[in-house]
Amino acid sequence: EVSQNGIPGTPGWQSTHLIYTHGYGATATLVNTADPSGAPVFLLQDIPPSGSSIQLQSAPPNDLGSEIYYGELADVPYVITGTKQPELNFVSSTGSGSVNTTYRGTGGIPIGSFFRRLVFAYRYRDFNLLISGLIDNNSKILINRDINARVKKAAPFLRYDGDPYAAIVDGRIVYIWDAYTSTDRYPYSQTVSLASATNTDLSGRANYIRNSVKVVMDAYDGTLKFYVVDPNDPLIRVWQNVFPHLFTPVSQASADLIAHFRYPEDLLQVQASQFGRYHVTDVPTFFSNSQRWAVPGGLPTTATGAGGGTLRPYYVIMKLPGQASEQFVLFEPLTPNNRQNMVAYMVAGSDPGQYGKLSVVQFPSGENVLGPGQARSLLQQDPTVSPQISLLGQKGSEVLFGDLIVVPIENSFLYVQPIFVVQAGAQGLPIPQLKRVVVVHGDTVSIASSLNDALSASFGQPVTPPTGTPPPTGSKVSQLLAQALQHFQAADAALRAGNLALYQREITLAQQLVQQANRLAAQGGGTSPSPSPSPSP
Repeated sequence: EVSQNGIPGTPGWQSTHLIYTHGYGATATLVNTADPSGAPVFLLQDIPPSGSSIQLQSAPPNDLGSEIYYGELADVPYVITGTKQPELNFVSSTGSGSVNTTYRGTGGIPIGSFFRRLVFAYRYRDFNLLISGLIDNNSKILINRDINARVKKAAPFLRYDGDPYAAIVDGRIVYIWDAYTSTDRYPYSQTVSLASATNTDLSGRANYIRNSVKVVMDAYDGTLKFYVVDPNDPLIRVWQNVFPHLFTPVSQASADLIAHFRYPEDLLQVQASQFGRYHVTDVPTFFSNSQRWAVPGGLPTTATGAGGGTLRPYYVIMKLPGQASEQFVLFEPLTPNNRQNMVAYMVAGSDPGQYGKLSVVQFPSGENVLGPGQARSLLQQDPTVSPQISLLGQKGSEVLFGDLIVVPIENSFLYVQPIFVVQAGAQGLPIPQLKRVVVVHGDTVSIASSLNDALSASFGQPVTPPTGTPPPTGSKVSQLLAQALQHFQAADAALRAGNLALYQREITLAQQLVQQANRLAAQGGGTSPSPSPSPSP
């Protein structure tokens, strides 16, 4: 999207309202990939946008899918299109100058007449609207361009999820926003604070809430569609009778659009917080509150920060127990109240045909399954992980933790923790780079530069060495320790030369080889390991 607040220099009225009127293009990346430097691997990139598996309408005259006039940003209250001043699409990377456009959508209000210009000049206390010679009879003013203001003006009687999201549907960018019907007057139902249940995403109190509507806003012309996805909800049926032309049956939505609908996070947070108590069906146990579950506390996102609120659910692709194939679900772990071990998890299906199906998997009593907080503590205290986090944060660089992902595999669990680094002194908006991946498997903690290597180390498999380093020729402990010693010596030389990046890589490889040797020795696969070598201070 365009940020008028980010225009270089001291932009004037003409730049912020007539030239920089819209954003352009989109990027997309697979969440489980990164290039060797830790940067994303893009499926859709560049300006104009290009991609092999995702296509945007970016070539005239069908380039409307790439231009973003309506979105989530609103740095200025209005822009004007169709003026004598061309609108900027982007600056060509070939040096051929600017690529301009003229808005051709249905959005906006004609502002060519003197009376309308006078009214809007008074509304926005902006005299330029009245005196500018660039506005003519073809001009239109675009207002309420951010989805939050636009949708709530159209339907203020609904509640809205805290996270509208963008999607590419039929080659065009659209924004999708989950809407709820709710009340605090439903008979025989407990009222809850929505703010405490949803980390303040929602406000007020309710004892009834349903995700009955999916709002879709076109990024080019601002068109709103309120698709009713739960026609059995009595509240939305009332609103449909009051506003018969506002709502659209979901049967009229395209299959491509429906495929992008996902179960809303805030709704699952409310349901999980209530299910923590109401999963108990035995009356004495229910009133004693001894078997209450809770959503785990939030985890810190930095190496020194503190967590707040509760752990938000996240979207994963996983195979549920008893299912033959993986599916796209919203996942929320559950722990006993005031304890950290995990006793169950709740998932909500988002795939077509599985959408809205809630499942709870409870672990057998007596099993001690690590909770998210325990897994984070385990990896932070690990003698292999902690030094690497400290090294990554040297010279002012900031270490960031990604989402701690719980990965159910058959009857066991893995925790996967990506670690990112924001380089100190980076110009402009620094981009975090994926530098390490930590895998917690039971009491085993493994760290590596990629997910594959971290998984291999976690299960005692050889870690792929970097290009140019010959792989181990045997499985003997002595051979592994000899290679580890070579890497420790290389790390020592790098440290003396002041090359901390190379030092980190060599230390990581050496530690991984030592871990392999220890595992192999414990399994009787070679001679007992000698004390682990270490670099000079």
